[in-house]
Amino acid sequence: MAISAQIRSDFISLVNVPEAFEFLNIYKGIPLVYKATLLKIGGDQVKFKVDHPSAICLQWELNTTILEERNGLAISAKIVTFDIATGTVTLSNFTYTDRGFGVRTIVRVEPPEPIPLEITREDQTITGEMLDVSLTGFGIRLPTLGTEPLKVRDDVRLAVKLMGKLVNPMGTIISITPEENAYRLAVRFALEVTIPVVIARFITHRRAEIHRELRSRYEAALEAAKK
Repeated sequence: MAISAQIRSDFISLVNVPEAFEFLNIYKGIPLVYKATLLKIGGDQVKFKVDHPSAICLQWELNTTILEERNGLAISAKIVTFDIATGTVTLSNFTYTDRGFGVRTIVRVEPPEPIPLEITREDQTITGEMLDVSLTGFGIRLPTLGTEPLKVRDDVRLAVKLMGKLVNPMGTIISITPEENAYRLAVRFALEVTIPVVIARFITHRRAEIHRELRSRYEAALEAAKK
């Protein structure tokens, strides 16, 4: 797909301007934002230079989001090729998107494995799994919605053990999505709830683990590319 005249115009004045752009990808709930330099504009593809451990995600992602803060640009693009040895990535299929600057600040980390969790509404308790956590709520998977099915806007109490400590905040179900043999729930903590310190510690700890994992994968891939 040819690059639109407007996007080409947005790009052309920034060719070879060092780190004029940022790339945004999400990995295990963590927003990865890293600098990029535009090297070349072709008929339907654009080549960028990236040099950051987070860029390793370009090896398996299908798309990325290009950010240019000065003009408030957020452009989604398809990843065509990524050469880790040279730190260059070729992109195509550019479209403007509203998925950009706000996403950079949202941290919703995924644990290494789903963590057992209980969700209680009145006298009904269902055992499920915590899939992710942020400072505002949990992502949960349940095998059932119960005999009196849980609904959006239901107030619930959660119980989950994080870092060896039981936390049981109140929350409200804000979405329910059917999956194969299960349901995915988003639960937002009640506004009056003081977020337990252990949740903030878990997020910080898990975020550091994920960044270490990315750096390790980047260094291994870079070393393999040099052989």
